[in-house]
Amino acid sequence: MSRSTKGPSRTGGKAPLILAPVGLPDQPALLPTRESDRLTALVDRLTADVVLRHATGRRVLDLGRGSPEVTDWVGPRVDHLSVVDAVDLGRGAAIGLPLPDASFDCVYSLRTLPHLGHDARSSQTALESALTEVGRVLTPGGVAVLGLDNARSPIGLFHGLRHLARRQSSTSLVVDSPRGLTRFDVLSRVTERLPPTLTPVDLHGVRVVVASPHLLAVPLLGRLLAGLEWRARDQPVIRRLAAHLLMVLRRPMPPHRPNPGSGPQLGSGSGSGSGPGPAPFPRSAPRQ
Repeated sequence: MSRSTKGPSRTGGKAPLILAPVGLPDQPALLPTRESDRLTALVDRLTADVVLRHATGRRVLDLGRGSPEVTDWVGPRVDHLSVVDAVDLGRGAAIGLPLPDASFDCVYSLRTLPHLGHDARSSQTALESALTEVGRVLTPGGVAVLGLDNARSPIGLFHGLRHLARRQSSTSLVVDSPRGLTRFDVLSRVTERLPPTLTPVDLHGVRVVVASPHLLAVPLLGRLLAGLEWRARDQPVIRRLAAHLLMVLRRPMPPHRPNPGSGPQLGSGSGSGSGPGPAPFPRSAPRQ
């Protein structure tokens, strides 16, 4: 079901050249020639940059292998990479991973969670069980980067209008797509349903500016749009309109329990400033 590889030791040559994690600039002019490939390459670069912030040098699980290019970039930069193919997750309602508890420092899943299940009900169950499994296999303090399709993006709203009779205001939208099934999620609804093992800590938006892949092939305009995508990805308001959302979640560390009879711990108390800061978006975020 899964494949495991050691990181730097598995490649004899240089690691693939990508962007910010290794200090290299994006080069839109070097993207593939076909418009659809240009957009896929741009999305992969934007996504890999986020994943590698949390995965580099750690024990990592690629859940779904939804982006083989990102998998190839991640492999040489981590201590250990395990891969579970999406086909092995099946189309059933519940997701179960035959992996030990607390065995990975980082889990990422791209282009996979929106396509689980075979109908609306099984899609919801599959998503919730997958989130539970991600929280289980993460080590305390570990980080997950999970990709969702955004119901509040222009693309999501377009599909929502087309399938208005199927949609309720409080639920996500599941539609047929070239991949068989695509789920468009409302961010606040997903955060409300997170298991207690996962806490949101950051959010990124991918494909905010580029409405059509054909625009990337236009000289100068394509380079401008690619640059704007990089800027928009992390902007607090704009990122929530992106076609794809990258949720960054953390498994909380267990509470520290001082030994009986020991004195006050350094850094304890409300005024110490220690401990993680507030999450950029809360578990029960206001509805969008």
